[in-house]
Amino acid sequence: MNKLLLVLSSVVVSLCVIACNNDQSSVRHQTIHPLIDEGMTLMNRKAILDSTAEYNDAPKRGYNASDICIIAGKIKAAYERAEEEDEALAWGKLEKIDCKNAGL
Repeated sequence: MNKLLLVLSSVVVSLCVIACNNDQSSVRHQTIHPLIDEGMTLMNRKAILDSTAEYNDAPKRGYNASDICIIAGKIKAAYERAEEEDEALAWGKLEKIDCKNAGL
């Protein structure tokens, strides 16, 4: 999965560079932006899935309350980047509870 994320990141960065260097080519610009959006969507989805799995496995892995608080914040931020407002709000509430339990 990490290799997939690295490849997707490289593709998105490359497409961003191409798009920025070719502003005068509107046809190329129109075809590149959807690819960038799709790459960003995939990266956000992977971040959400990975962080949620880490959060769910935290007790088994022996994570402390501060670790759990941080992971909840990562999940909230990933949902914010994905523009999934309801999920971001729900994880924000959970983050507050987890951080309070950690004494933060």
